[in-house]
Amino acid sequence: MRTELISFSAVDGYHLDGLVFTPADGPGERAVLLVHGKVMNFYTGPCRILPPHLVALGWSCLAMNRRGHDLGGIRNGRDSYGGAWETFADSQSDIAGAMAELRRRGFRKIVLAGHSFGGIGAAAYAASHPASVAGLVLCSAGSGGKEYLPQCSQRGMLAAEQHAEVDARARRLVAEGQGDRMIALPGWWYAITAASWVDLAENVPLTVDNARRYPGEILVLRGSLEPEEVYPAEAVAAAAGERARLCLIDGGDHFYNGVEPAFVAAVREWFQRI
Repeated sequence: MRTELISFSAVDGYHLDGLVFTPADGPGERAVLLVHGKVMNFYTGPCRILPPHLVALGWSCLAMNRRGHDLGGIRNGRDSYGGAWETFADSQSDIAGAMAELRRRGFRKIVLAGHSFGGIGAAAYAASHPASVAGLVLCSAGSGGKEYLPQCSQRGMLAAEQHAEVDARARRLVAEGQGDRMIALPGWWYAITAASWVDLAENVPLTVDNARRYPGEILVLRGSLEPEEVYPAEAVAAAAGERARLCLIDGGDHFYNGVEPAFVAAVREWFQRI
């Protein structure tokens, strides 16, 4: 297996990075675009776990960094970026840029695989660009929709029991032109800008709806320890109908800790079938 650290651009020109994995005998024309979850990156979660196993099946991989990777950081200046600043539209622009990079490299059959918030973004992109996505893998994809943030808070993440107060504060700051103000959160992921909070509250689509809209084959996975209302794998698979394969990973948490072999086996089986 060969690896290459690359830089490319989102469709709006934003600078992005990623790691390309290719078989030793050449890249071929089949690739998987791996999209990480909120405040994660291309060397964590399924983006790290899956490439060696997919390359062994003859698939090249691009594990990308969305601009929402990690909580926050800087690059060649002091302008901040990261999960605390990200909007949903950013995810679509970033995925589109990575898809264009894969096509530029000669890949003709591209499967889109997203984890958590990356799964929400992947499902939305596939539903809007079905002709360019040969298959869709949703690893613990979030529910999306207007209830997504309240559902997360009810489970102790994000604003937890302070959801109403944080929501009101974020909307007030945005109305006052202070959308870049950081708000501390009591639960994971512990901080967010007011503008990002309001965007995620208003503009994240329902994963179930996008699974219904996308006409191709879908693999839907969830760890059995994850809350179904936040990561609705069963409902997503039901919406896709016969096109979907549902896999519940026994004993799996949101990151498949300790059950990586079962997670990998489920993904490998689906790729061998398609």
